[in-house]
Amino acid sequence: MTARKPWEELKLVGKPFCDIAVFSGRSTRAEALIFVWLTFMLLGWGGRALVPTDSPAALPLNWLVLAAQILPLFALMARRAHDCDAPGWVGWAPVLVLLGTLWWAGELPGQQEIDIPGLYDLIRLIAILAFWGLALWTPSEGSNRYGPDPRPLTAPAQ
Repeated sequence: MTARKPWEELKLVGKPFCDIAVFSGRSTRAEALIFVWLTFMLLGWGGRALVPTDSPAALPLNWLVLAAQILPLFALMARRAHDCDAPGWVGWAPVLVLLGTLWWAGELPGQQEIDIPGLYDLIRLIAILAFWGLALWTPSEGSNRYGPDPRPLTAPAQ
């Protein structure tokens, strides 16, 4: 088995941005985990630190940061579901639940909070668990109906 070099994993960060409208094919667990973790860390928390959320002038920039996170996520999670030999809509479920929680909590730019204690936290927890569940779901071996295996072939042991 050949070891991957660290920079090969970093290529996976930009791949979902390049494949923003590609809903066919398959994505690896590493691609999903790296993209979700880095984009939510950098664009989510980092974006909130750099962009004031209470300023009406910052509203377009807030929508841009949100779109940069969510749009590639739809295609990535559909391809991740394909890697597990499931239909793409299975991958959309966590994204839609996440958008629903953001809307519910008033975290979407320009949105007012709907206050029902505990419900928001429960729905957000379900969305997070759904993301992790799909990202860590065991892929199907070899090719499946959605395409070839995206993992690199390993060299036979000598």
